[in-house]
Amino acid sequence: LYKNDLAIWHSLDEKFINNFRLKKLININKKNMLKMIKKLGYSRVLTAGQLDKDFTKAFQRRYRQQLINGIFDQECYLILNNLQKFI
Repeated sequence: LYKNDLAIWHSLDEKFINNFRLKKLININKKNMLKMIKKLGYSRVLTAGQLDKDFTKAFQRRYRQQLINGIFDQECYLILNNLQKFI
């Protein structure tokens, strides 16, 4: 689908983003992240202090299938940030 411009996908190297897996985010990233999440089309999120686990799992099922744990870490943030270039 991505090759035919029917869907979007991140352009990050898998080896690079694996270094950020399971690393916690800082508060500044969470505030910006909520804006990016809404731009991407996900509407069910909580406050900056706590993301909805259902959203996080849905995002990980779509963009990071290797680890679906419901925790929004730095790897998820990098993917989300990279997707903003395509919107």
